[in-house]
Amino acid sequence: MSEKEEALVTCGTTAGGIVIKMHREWSPNGYDRAVALFERGFYDESHFFRVAKNFLVQFGISYSTDKELQHFARQKIPDDPKPNGDVAFRPGLISFAGNGDNSRTSQLFISYGSAPSLGKEKWETPVGEIIEGMEHARNFYSGYGDMPPWGNGPVQGKIHGNPNYIAIEFPKLDRFETCEVRRMTPEDKRAAAAAARTAEEVRDPESVVGAAAAAVGADEALTEEAKKKHNMLSVNARKRLTEGVGKLRSKTKTAYEENGNQMILIAFLAISMIVYVSVKNRRKIASKTS
Repeated sequence: MSEKEEALVTCGTTAGGIVIKMHREWSPNGYDRAVALFERGFYDESHFFRVAKNFLVQFGISYSTDKELQHFARQKIPDDPKPNGDVAFRPGLISFAGNGDNSRTSQLFISYGSAPSLGKEKWETPVGEIIEGMEHARNFYSGYGDMPPWGNGPVQGKIHGNPNYIAIEFPKLDRFETCEVRRMTPEDKRAAAAAARTAEEVRDPESVVGAAAAAVGADEALTEEAKKKHNMLSVNARKRLTEGVGKLRSKTKTAYEENGNQMILIAFLAISMIVYVSVKNRRKIASKTS
C-alpha cells in the first residue's frame, strides 16, 4: 500500500451529506484501521453520540451484529508518530479518540474548532478531514450537551449492542446513514486532476476556444517556420547554382580568350588546305581532257 494513498469517504447523515478525505501519510496505522471500518460498513447507522458545541463530535460505536467485525474493531492499534510535534486542530480535522498509549480502536472525533487541548495526546494524530458538508456536521444535534459528567449526553457503556438506548432516551441525536469509500493512489489522483481540468474547460467554452486557438496558432507557427526553412533552402540552392554557372561561364570565357587565336589559325589552315586540294584536282582533270 502506498504511503501517499488517500481515500474519499462519502457519507449520508440525518443532518445532510459529508465527504471525508483520509490521508494515509498523516497517520498510516490510523488510516488503515479507519478506512477498513468505513469500507466494511462499521459506522453505518451509528450515532454521533457525543456532540460538544464548539469543541468536537464523537462517533464509532457500531450496532453491527457481525461478530468478526466487532472483534476487529476492538483490537488496539499502535500510535502514529507526529513528525512536527503537537498538532494544531482546525475545524473539520478527524482523529481517533483514546485513553492512553496505543489505545486507538474504532472511535473517531471531528474537531469543531481550535481547542488548545486537542492534538497534545499521542493518539490525537489526524487521519483525515471533512472537505464537503462541514455545515451539516456543525448542525448535528447538540442539545443534550457533552457526555457525563460534563453534560447530559449518553453514557458510552450503554450504547454498545443496544441501539434502543439512544433511540428512546436521546431520539434527537443525529446518525450516519451509509458510507461509500473510494481509495486513491497517486496515479488515481493525477488522473482525477486531469479529468477535473478537462471538466472545467468543458464548463468554460472560452477556455476551450482559447486552447483550440492556441493549438492552431502553434500549428500555424510551426508551418510558417517550416515554410521559412524551405524558402531559405530554395534561396541557398539557387544561389549555389547561380554561383556554379557563373564560375563555369568564367572558365569557358577564359579558355576561349587564351586559345581563341590558335583555334582561328588552325581553322584558316584547314580551309586553305581544302581549297588547295580542290584546285589541284580540278587542274588534273582539265589536263586529261585536253
